[in-house]
Amino acid sequence: MKSPQHNSFLARLATLLVRTKDETALLEHNYYVVWRLFIATIMLVGFGLIYFPSLYRAMGPNLQYLPDVVLRAEKWHTIYETVPGSCAEDTSDFSSCPANYHNPALWKSPSNRGDDAHPARVRERIGKDFWIGVELTSDIKYLAMGKMANRLVIGWFNASYRIWIDGQLIMSGNGWYETEPVVLTLSREQLSTERPIRIAIQIFHDGGTLNPDTMNEGNKEGLYSAHGFDDYTRVVMLMLRTRPFILFATYVVFALTCILFWLPSRRKPEYFYLGFYTLICGFNQARLFDLYWSGVNVSTYQTTAFFLLFIEFGMAMILGLAFARLRERYIAGAFFLVFAVPLACVWLANSNADLQMLKELARDWAAPTFSLIGALVCLTQAWYLRRQGSTHKARSSQLVIFAALLVVMGVFEGKLWWFEDGIFKLVWKGGEHLLLLFLIGGIILRDFRQQAKKAATNPVSAYHLREIAPEKLSGVVVVARLCSQQEEAMDSKVDRDSEGQIWRSHFFNAVLRMKGTVIEHKKELLVAFFDEDQCPIPIRSAIAAMEYLEMTTVASASMLFEFSGRKHTTSFRASIGVGHIRPTWEDVGGTREPNWEEAGDSTPFVIAARLFEMEEQVLPAGAEGENSSFVFMLTEACEELVRQDSEARRHVIAHDIPAYDKHKQSYQVSVYRPGKKTTIDQVA
Repeated sequence: MKSPQHNSFLARLATLLVRTKDETALLEHNYYVVWRLFIATIMLVGFGLIYFPSLYRAMGPNLQYLPDVVLRAEKWHTIYETVPGSCAEDTSDFSSCPANYHNPALWKSPSNRGDDAHPARVRERIGKDFWIGVELTSDIKYLAMGKMANRLVIGWFNASYRIWIDGQLIMSGNGWYETEPVVLTLSREQLSTERPIRIAIQIFHDGGTLNPDTMNEGNKEGLYSAHGFDDYTRVVMLMLRTRPFILFATYVVFALTCILFWLPSRRKPEYFYLGFYTLICGFNQARLFDLYWSGVNVSTYQTTAFFLLFIEFGMAMILGLAFARLRERYIAGAFFLVFAVPLACVWLANSNADLQMLKELARDWAAPTFSLIGALVCLTQAWYLRRQGSTHKARSSQLVIFAALLVVMGVFEGKLWWFEDGIFKLVWKGGEHLLLLFLIGGIILRDFRQQAKKAATNPVSAYHLREIAPEKLSGVVVVARLCSQQEEAMDSKVDRDSEGQIWRSHFFNAVLRMKGTVIEHKKELLVAFFDEDQCPIPIRSAIAAMEYLEMTTVASASMLFEFSGRKHTTSFRASIGVGHIRPTWEDVGGTREPNWEEAGDSTPFVIAARLFEMEEQVLPAGAEGENSSFVFMLTEACEELVRQDSEARRHVIAHDIPAYDKHKQSYQVSVYRPGKKTTIDQVA
């Protein structure tokens, strides 16, 4: 067991290391805010200058992600019919095979991948095969030799395939499960000969997708140099791994942040819906990982993709409904619709191709439609608030901006945007959505910040600002009101208000001076609390505050007499209740306001209120005409005061007087008169 000296040393050490309450309060000073922001800015700018040039060189305008020698879609000839017979690894003896070098059927075919009818004709081949082929003529090879471009990038297939070069089978595979693009390396001898290089590809439409010949997204197939292929590989890594992972991680962190904001503010469901929406966006990015889609079958992927896309677009609408503060039952109905519709579509779909078609329809039409519905609800609410007056101007402006961002987001998701191609799309695809989410989140979190700022500027006690509010505080509650008398009536209401404001400031000063807390200040009544943890003898601190209040009240009355020429004899009435209270929060018109309530089995607020009703019953005859201030308390509280401070006996003008409240309940009451002295023996 540790010695007391050791424990004492640790306690002193902990006291020296931990900042005090005064030091904690100083942390809000601009000095600490500025220097912290300065350090963060230096780090951001400094490391930005280190990283940005390298990233710009790697992914900037000089990035060569297009082939050195492009083989446009028109150069890839097609055959959309099943060829009789079979094709061996060596097609020399199979003259009817389209891969045969001397068979002109494929190389001279009038149809090609650039035809507008190509997608429709490919869809007709579901469950069958079709052929595509390209002929590298001497002109193409000459260009490739000049640029040292010997890597032929074909791309990806969403179905089984076989590839022949000059009639020789060189590779085959099941394209859906492959994470790397198909790349053929041509030798210098092949490029230097005058004989054309003929590449034939047989595609079996067995993957269940609408576009089995995705390849390199059209017009990006071609020959790359070593440098160009390095850039191309970098872009592929960005699209299939780096970008989806970064966006997924960012979405998840953003979503969790929004949900954490919602937990202490559960009456703000828009925080939760923004977090849920962002989480769906994150999972939508995760499905783009090559490690995911290459590990599941086409049916699972298409189902997941359609389901996530539809829910993502539907959640954009629900986010708009929540931000417009629509009734919860309507939001619940929309929630059911958003989840029920894709489930029904998946159940009714007959094939993977149907699911892919539904996914494209959802992207093209559901995204802008749902976003438009959410925006219209926000605009309707903004219009209504505008008609209510200028007090709702800020809220209506937020709704208009929110609606505009929803529309923009729907346009982006609906493919109606400007960056249809280029490195900008490759790098930022999905990022523009994140940017819009940050803007929408900024609007919602700005509302949270305004509420927090409002709470900080309101008379919120230190107890309400604690992370965990105390369940019970023991001490003394003081309720006070101003009683004003003067020789002549005041000239105007301004005089009365001025006198009240002065007295209220004296009350605040008196309470704070004695380490108390003002917990309520209504128009007529002021309420203070003296915590026994802050004040060793709360009843004594409360009476000391009333003595100081009496002194300042008399002094201000003298000043008013010198100023106005009329004699002011200002006094007040106060009552004391001893017991337990606790801080709480209550909802007033959608805003959390600080409040207090009684705790345990004591009723200090009730006792303090009842004592005011007994003034006429307990004051000695003639006391009301003396224009003095009086403090009412139960006899037990008075006796405790006298035990702690013998001088207090001389201020008690009534002791242990029986009195009754409006409910005929009896109390034993004592009266304390601050400022003037008597003896308790005279009133015993």
